[in-house]
Amino acid sequence: MSITDLEQRYANTLAEMAAQGLIEGDELPSLQELMQTIKDTVDDEQLSFPDFEQFFAWWDVTTAYDQMDEETSAEHHKPALEIAFAALLREGFFVVDFKSTYEAKVAELIQSGTVAQGELPDFDAITAEIKVAVLIDQDRFWSFAEFFDFYEKAVAVAAENFSLTLEHQKPALEVLYWSLVCEDAL
Repeated sequence: MSITDLEQRYANTLAEMAAQGLIEGDELPSLQELMQTIKDTVDDEQLSFPDFEQFFAWWDVTTAYDQMDEETSAEHHKPALEIAFAALLREGFFVVDFKSTYEAKVAELIQSGTVAQGELPDFDAITAEIKVAVLIDQDRFWSFAEFFDFYEKAVAVAAENFSLTLEHQKPALEVLYWSLVCEDAL
């Protein structure tokens, strides 16, 4: 996703959020201003977040006092923050070794018994597989949820098991999604 794509998606998301009553029309700044606010909040800390949920948990805690003062909720701003996070990842502000993070998530899921050994392909294989599928289908994914739905359906079709769900694989697949977003493969 180019920055222009992200800015358009951000504008559309703000309009949707306002229509749903989650925000007032001018409650959130522009994408560039939100990105700068996040950068200023991080300041000199060397932070890295392998996925949006970890970033959001940090942001929610970090801005808790501001949220109380302004009577706002980071939860209501979540869709816009996800786009800002994607833009910051894309520009390299948060440096993440996605392959190592993916492998650690897979090991964690195996250790907990959530997935079986070999159930999730290695990082390079699954990345190549998804890039081919996306190239063939010409799909664009603006969120992890859209990507996950696409991937889950593709696996179900390949396995000829239309009731197949991959909910248990989500933590590893989210890392993969952000890797592909940064690579501009989605």
